[in-house]
Amino acid sequence: MRRYPVSIVNSYTKTDMKLVTLRRARKWWLARIAMIVVLLAATACDRQPQRAAPAADQQTVQVARYEIRPFESPRVENPGYIGYQQCAECHAARVKECERSSHFQTCRVPTQDRMPAAFTSTSLEQRTLRLPDTDVRFEMSFRDGQFLQTAVKSVAGTQRRSESTIDLVYGAGTTSDEVYLSWHPDGTMWELPAAWIYAQDCWGAAGFDRRGGSHFARELTVRCFECHNTWFEHVPGTLNEYRREGLLLGVTCERCHGPGKEHAEYHRLNPTDVDAKKILYPGSLPRERLIEVCTQCHSNSIRHRGPALSFRPGESLEDHYRLVNPKYSEDDHVANQIQDLRQSKCFQESEMTCITCHDPHHTDEASGGMTFQETCTQCHQPSSCSQREHVPAEVTGKCVECHMRQYAKINVNFDLADDSYVPPLQRSQHRIAVDPIATQEVLLRWYQSRDGDDAAE
Repeated sequence: MRRYPVSIVNSYTKTDMKLVTLRRARKWWLARIAMIVVLLAATACDRQPQRAAPAADQQTVQVARYEIRPFESPRVENPGYIGYQQCAECHAARVKECERSSHFQTCRVPTQDRMPAAFTSTSLEQRTLRLPDTDVRFEMSFRDGQFLQTAVKSVAGTQRRSESTIDLVYGAGTTSDEVYLSWHPDGTMWELPAAWIYAQDCWGAAGFDRRGGSHFARELTVRCFECHNTWFEHVPGTLNEYRREGLLLGVTCERCHGPGKEHAEYHRLNPTDVDAKKILYPGSLPRERLIEVCTQCHSNSIRHRGPALSFRPGESLEDHYRLVNPKYSEDDHVANQIQDLRQSKCFQESEMTCITCHDPHHTDEASGGMTFQETCTQCHQPSSCSQREHVPAEVTGKCVECHMRQYAKINVNFDLADDSYVPPLQRSQHRIAVDPIATQEVLLRWYQSRDGDDAAE
């Protein structure tokens, strides 16, 4: 390895250091010059005359060559829904009887004559829902013409209160449960946690997240709101934002017959024409299309293929929803009676549909004003029942109770102050078949009623 004199090495080192110093100085001066150029350019821009700002509804923000305009939600055009009140111009008697039906009442504005009396109780305890193992309670009240639900949470010795108005009510009342909805200022709809349970005559809570936000409500999904109403405008691209104007509450005439605008306009211009024009009569539809008028809500058609409320009676339901047929009933979303009905011999060996047994214009009445027992005897003779000779005469006419056992849907339940997982609503099993358990339940209820009669005597 070649060795250089120390003097030469030192001379190279000093030269290199001088070069580094010169390079650093040059970079510093270049940076200073660039800064001066930027400042001069900015000063020149400031000296240019200012333009007047555009009007608020025309303002844009310009970035390079792109324009960002204020966001405006696209509007959904009403396809011609007009509301059942206009149907009453010609069909007053039919509308009057429908107004009392569960369909019409499935979503409504709260009124004093229809709300539980506990709302106006003078006792705060009767207006309060307290659930065990939580630091949250819910207080119900009626003030200045408005029904209210207040969430009260204890935090570090203080109470945080969040008050929500009750703007809409789910449920026809008197039999199962009543759920309350609240509009938020931003146009979103929320399901409040506390509900009234008619079967137990007390308050309960469903879907209550004990670690939730201030009001502990949950967002109302479009599909849920859709099955309870005839028409609303959902803001596309949002989970639960709706426009209040034009909202047609409840499942009314047009949900089964289609939008009525053209029908009403035609008959106003042609009052002597007695044949219904420009409207659908569901009874004229093929069997499957008629069934789908009902199963748009009474099935597991829970996923949209397109915009909300785009389905029209007479169209194929699968074109608008993804249908789910779970193996077990506890996996049903809410109600899926048609899946069970299709397994019945009654359905497979006849042309029966939902309206064979149910009259959609009434509540808890069979089709054509008959009782459910009379509906069964249209196809089955009482003498064909093999159990008829082995049961008391008083229960021989209970076809529905014996062949369509009632059961509680375990996926719709409430927490009460003293109980949990309470299902207030029972439904009839729509797989019509011989059911020994149901027969035993019918006999048990009959014997229990006899014991009561004997005690009274």
